[in-house]
Amino acid sequence: MKLFSCLFFGMFSTSIAAATFSVPEEFQLLRLNEEPIEKSWFSNTSKLDLPVGEHIVKLKYLDVFEEEYDQHEVIESDPFWLLLTIEQENQTLQIEFTRPQTIAKAKVFAQKSQKQLFLAGEPLMIYTELPQQNAHIPQYKESAESAIHADESISQPIVVNGETDLQPSALQMLEFWWQQATFEEQQAFLSKRHTTKK
Repeated sequence: MKLFSCLFFGMFSTSIAAATFSVPEEFQLLRLNEEPIEKSWFSNTSKLDLPVGEHIVKLKYLDVFEEEYDQHEVIESDPFWLLLTIEQENQTLQIEFTRPQTIAKAKVFAQKSQKQLFLAGEPLMIYTELPQQNAHIPQYKESAESAIHADESISQPIVVNGETDLQPSALQMLEFWWQQATFEEQQAFLSKRHTTKK
């Protein structure tokens, strides 16, 4: 019986073994193949477990810079896509990039043509439109096209706007984080706020 259990769990663990793909904290993972990636109110997912095969990952660059007098500026890029090929299980893949140290450099980095990302020391191909003709991933084509139509309203790299586009108000920061929350998290926040008022 013990031998059977060992064999059973050994086979099961092998079947679910996966490679690990992670991104720096300045990036948000938005979608894996046809599925949106869940995020919590307090943190964003930065790591994915991927089986062997081809994968489409949708993400964006987002960084917050502190300024004087407790002011912040958020620099955000349009979403873009990466094609990842997982060749074997138990791989560890980490996106590498040089974080911009100033707001001006971050704005340049956020531009579509300026992003430079590396994987295992090699530059990554970045797609500003989701590739639709890749022969290796036909199973993702239909859902990928719907993702493009859903994002047609997204503009060029975004800076949270204050009167001078440099100093967002507390309301703007609240609106920004509100947009990051799921519907359930928004409802929980409103419920807690209503209870506090009592």
